[in-house]
Amino acid sequence: AGLEGQNSFEYITNLSQVTSVDYVFDFDGKIEVWEEARRWGAKLAVVEINGYEGEDKSWLVSGGVDWRLVRAYGVYGDGMLREKEVRVGVENLVPIMLSAVKNQNLEMPKEGGMRVLAEADMVDVILRSIFLSGTSGQIIDVWGEETRFVDVAESLVEGAKMTRKKIMDKEIPEREIDEKEIWKNWEKIRWQPRVKFKEAIEETLQYFFR
Repeated sequence: AGLEGQNSFEYITNLSQVTSVDYVFDFDGKIEVWEEARRWGAKLAVVEINGYEGEDKSWLVSGGVDWRLVRAYGVYGDGMLREKEVRVGVENLVPIMLSAVKNQNLEMPKEGGMRVLAEADMVDVILRSIFLSGTSGQIIDVWGEETRFVDVAESLVEGAKMTRKKIMDKEIPEREIDEKEIWKNWEKIRWQPRVKFKEAIEETLQYFFR
């Protein structure tokens, strides 16, 4: 059913006022949300982004809730952390993006690439995790596809309209990722990344410029 606009939504701050919900998305990992999902008989997707784990989640397996845990890594987009102390999967991307918006030389390896996940792809992953069958009780670890450093540099130079276009060859720490596990988790939700880095990075750069 289509929504006609913002007035179609009812904003409730007290969960005890809610009597029926079919799907619950929890980005903080709160046991209180799990308890409400159990009360409603709702499907629950607990989401961790770039290694943010929140509280201990041993209660997930306590029974009585149709749950799944989605752990998405390398997520970039509007609202991501811009500080140096960033999270899993974007620890190399953020410094490069900060250099781009400051019109400084980009420092990265000439060879290889990094696995990053566009915000829109992350949303697709979360929705598929809760709406598709076979995901109940599953831990789904999701990385994006690999983007070559040369393509990262080209997209940043173009997107940030850089006048300094020199790429400094610099080795950066690489995180070991099991390629078989990546594909295994993609198959759990019958999914592959669709959004290319070049398509999504411009909006993220505008966020970094602010």
